[in-house]
Amino acid sequence: MLFSSTFTALVSFICASVAFAGPVHGPLVRRDNSSTVTTFTSCSFVVTSVPDLSGNVQAATTDLLHAETDLISNEYPQSISDEEVEILVLPIAHNTDGTNNATSTFLVGEVTVANLTSFIESWVGRTVAGPTAQWTFRAATCHASRVTCDMVVSPTPEISNITDAGNDLLDAEAQQVVDRFPDQDGWFLNNDQIAQNADGSYNVTSSLQVGNVTDGDLLALANSWAGQTVDGAEAQWSVETAECHLDEVDA
Repeated sequence: MLFSSTFTALVSFICASVAFAGPVHGPLVRRDNSSTVTTFTSCSFVVTSVPDLSGNVQAATTDLLHAETDLISNEYPQSISDEEVEILVLPIAHNTDGTNNATSTFLVGEVTVANLTSFIESWVGRTVAGPTAQWTFRAATCHASRVTCDMVVSPTPEISNITDAGNDLLDAEAQQVVDRFPDQDGWFLNNDQIAQNADGSYNVTSSLQVGNVTDGDLLALANSWAGQTVDGAEAQWSVETAECHLDEVDA
């Protein structure tokens, strides 16, 4: 199961069934110290609906969320079964030409970046049903910046429980992302590896995936942590070293 905090927009947590919560506010945050590979991407769409739901933004956004959920569920049934899918749809914006701009973020386990991106971008030209309307995808573009960092970090006060330490460090990283990129539209943060040292410090490999930011800007933020202190909910984290690089996208 994905453990997430959400602060903006409508979000669907997909398990055996689909539950909808909204409106709530914020992007996706994964807090997990496992090495499970999970793919995050942020997608911009141009869509039209029949009937036109532009008069009620929440109704339109929720209906589109249902349609996207069906598409993902049919393509990735194992990820659904394993409860490794989350979808967030920001409120859609209606255009004067009758189209709508929509931004959705997708978190899907057990798939590659290339596979997920290719599948979603293949929706262009397709018409799918929501509970109320038929949605046609006129354009689709997906991207997320991806950075991995190998760090040595020390918490003050000391946190001896490795799970608590990992989660608090992710809190600190998430706050850094929000502060630097207020216009981002979602993120996924994960501790791929974490090990405690005898002196109370931690060796950590963290992966960051953020939507609506450039690769260069995300890499610059992560590299700027070296020699700095970042604040988590429980501790201040001194980043003794940080070696960060852009991730390769595997097919």
